[in-house]
Amino acid sequence: MISSIRRLILLFLLLALAIGFVVLNPETITVHLAPGRSVSAMAGVILVAAFASGIAVAAFFWIFFGIRSYLRERGFRARENRQQQFYDGLVEAREAFAVGEYGRSEDLWSKLIQRDPTKVISRLELSKALEARGEPREALKVLDLARSDAPHNVEVLTRNAELHLSLGNKTAAIDNLALVQYHHPNRLTAAKARDLSESVGRIDDAVEYHEKFLELGGKEDPEQPIRARLKLKSLAHQFGEDLNLHAAELRKLLKTYPKYVPVLTELARLERKMGNVDQAANLLVQAAHLEGDSEHWLEASRLWIENGMADRAVAAARTAHRKSQEREKTAIALDLASLYAQLLRFEEAKNELTQIESRALEDDGSDGRESKQRFLVLKGYVLNQLGEYREAASIWKQLGDLHGGDGEFSLPKPTQLGDAKSKSTFIPTPVMSTP
Repeated sequence: MISSIRRLILLFLLLALAIGFVVLNPETITVHLAPGRSVSAMAGVILVAAFASGIAVAAFFWIFFGIRSYLRERGFRARENRQQQFYDGLVEAREAFAVGEYGRSEDLWSKLIQRDPTKVISRLELSKALEARGEPREALKVLDLARSDAPHNVEVLTRNAELHLSLGNKTAAIDNLALVQYHHPNRLTAAKARDLSESVGRIDDAVEYHEKFLELGGKEDPEQPIRARLKLKSLAHQFGEDLNLHAAELRKLLKTYPKYVPVLTELARLERKMGNVDQAANLLVQAAHLEGDSEHWLEASRLWIENGMADRAVAAARTAHRKSQEREKTAIALDLASLYAQLLRFEEAKNELTQIESRALEDDGSDGRESKQRFLVLKGYVLNQLGEYREAASIWKQLGDLHGGDGEFSLPKPTQLGDAKSKSTFIPTPVMSTP
């Protein structure tokens, strides 16, 4: 009531001021509105009219911009409500996915696509739900739509690569990773692209990705350098059957990576094919020194034996035994005894077996049982060759007891010394030498 009275008093006050202004300015003035058009009236009336017109224009603009601000605020609130609904739905869909309700999660993400301002997040999550339901191809179709909306989105490209990889399409996966690497270079993508390129035989691409990986701060294992491995494959592909050029390039690579065993073994293979037996065997000896196992020693020994250099073979086997680790000594000693037997040096074989007897007969699981069987077969054979048949019979009995006392057991198949599939040396079947 009081505010209404105040407004009424203010209105009367303004009206009184206007009338007073008109009365105090009775002179007639002429106002020219345009060429040929003018208005003549009391000065007070003209001035009050001009003031009223100014107020009307100001009110018009106030109303116009006020409505505009209202509509804009209303739009902001509507957008905020839509975003809040999207985030609420996003949380619900992720919760459904987290508890394994993939079908419900898929339905929720399908509805959320229209509320998603980017259309990318919802399609990415929808693809995950589809893949979890066992529909990777449908997931890939959804990702293609996301990719059309955001062709340079790194997450979309990465997800696309993962799906192609799950479908066995490594080439398409590499293409997507290449786009990721172009738009956002990073070590993880470079390493994945390198490994995939190597697996499909694109060695040059793998080398390029590995160089990028190193440029981005990636580290390389000095014991197993990936660059050396890729270079090794690249040389094999580049030179093929040109043994001389291939071997020459491998020697250069060996100077850079002198401790990388695959380069040594590959060069040894080429040297052997070219007839350089001694060089091949020496390379295998170097590989054996680096790896600390007997396989390469045995291969070198076999090469020397085949070419009439038995003393070199024995020396290699002795060196292998001397430099081997404690857990490998029994197996390598058995290799040495087998080598003596193959060279018909049965006394030396017997001495070697005597030195390792207690260690070889310790049963420490399946490996110990195999070692024990090999020891007994080898010793029985050696004793037969030396004419010590009574002692040999005791060995055969122990071997029978090892297999349950039923006398049914299978002897190791004879193999050539240093066979890549077995570390056993050639030992004739004991029954062949039993009188």
